[in-house]
Amino acid sequence: MRKIESAEDKKAGSITYELDDGRRVRILAQAVEELGVIECLSRMGFASQMPEAPIPVFQNGKRIGTMPADYNPLRSARRAALYDPRPDDFRLENGIWIVNPMLEARDIDAIPGFVRE
Repeated sequence: MRKIESAEDKKAGSITYELDDGRRVRILAQAVEELGVIECLSRMGFASQMPEAPIPVFQNGKRIGTMPADYNPLRSARRAALYDPRPDDFRLENGIWIVNPMLEARDIDAIPGFVRE
């Protein structure tokens, strides 16, 4: 699954995802923020398209760990008082999480469910 960026989606307040089988699904950005993309897809009947195993996490081209399959970067509870997640900290691309290179290790480690390798 990968997120497809478009001006049309930004204007409409939606996000389009291309599923592994090539189908595209448009979801309201507010729903993704509140529920997470995995929960949205589940409610839409796309349970077979959702990952079940932990999702690899990469930063600067190197694998640094894994996140649970249902991780939602904007909704995740935080253990670090000084870390406030931003929309560009994590992006889901081709079934892996890509971490913004500017995000520090202590911030990533503070995210519940993250397992460093």
